[in-house]
Amino acid sequence: MDGQHTAQRVTTNRPVKIIGGNRQVKGRLVGISLHDAALESPAKASPGTRLELVFDLPAGDHFATLKLFCIVRSHTLHNDKHLLRVEWDNPSDSDLAEIQAFIDYKIRLKKSSIRGAGTQTVP
Repeated sequence: MDGQHTAQRVTTNRPVKIIGGNRQVKGRLVGISLHDAALESPAKASPGTRLELVFDLPAGDHFATLKLFCIVRSHTLHNDKHLLRVEWDNPSDSDLAEIQAFIDYKIRLKKSSIRGAGTQTVP
């Protein structure tokens, strides 16, 4: 894998509307990077399927509502939910900037919680 395709990935638990064809379902966005995402969906989607995702991300001092197209790359069944790995399909620069702002926010939160955990005393 070359350096262009390595990206920071963060876990999350955000609601997402998954739209494919004439159907839409509510799922969960469980991971995201600048190149791809992982979703839990109540419905199966086969690899190669093009979907539209609509979700909000906290990005600094605001929430960004993103509407992104993606291609399903893999599907697995896990605990009666479909886990979909999707790759973004031609995202705009502004969408990528919002995703990067969210990734940076999650990394800052994790670093501050690690620092905070180091200062606690254990009885």
